[in-house]
Amino acid sequence: MSLQSYTLFLRAFATSPKTVGALFPSAPSLSHSMTGHLDFLPTDTVVELGPGTGSFTRYILAKLATPSQYLGVELNADFTKSLQKQFPYASFSCGRAEEIQSFLSFHGHNSINHLISGLPFASLAAEDTTKIIESVTRACTNGATFTTFQYLHAFKFKNAKQFRARMKETFGPCVRVRVVLFNLFPAVVLTWRKTEKLV
Repeated sequence: MSLQSYTLFLRAFATSPKTVGALFPSAPSLSHSMTGHLDFLPTDTVVELGPGTGSFTRYILAKLATPSQYLGVELNADFTKSLQKQFPYASFSCGRAEEIQSFLSFHGHNSINHLISGLPFASLAAEDTTKIIESVTRACTNGATFTTFQYLHAFKFKNAKQFRARMKETFGPCVRVRVVLFNLFPAVVLTWRKTEKLV
């Protein structure tokens, strides 16, 4: 990561620590664990929530048949501008994650097959988390995957546990859990698969 990108990251954290959720960008080991197990078909739509400085984005794009399959949704306007510069061939929308259906329609997508999220659900307000999960669930196809991570030290936080319970109830079962120690800070990567049950 460039000094400019890291400076941008620190500025965003200082301004809104709860929505950025980390003091340091993700290490390559976490990026690989978030994306390496996913198989993207050429017809799949892949959405990334909270791409930030692009730590996961480059790994996702490298696995796609075409960048047109990808859509990144980022709340921070400065991050969005930086992402568009880094990945001019990919699509990004600046806004809230719960607006996902509008962003999909705008970019010509009908639904989501794979979702990768860098959002800090352990620190987000419960009502915001609920809105995001419900919006994502509606937008995802049956069988779609939802992959995110929680820092190991925050895994037992009330909001983190509520998020996992809500995901199981609304989206579907957790099908994969991996611990990534070589990251600052160590993290747990979780993947759910959507069942036919809808909100």
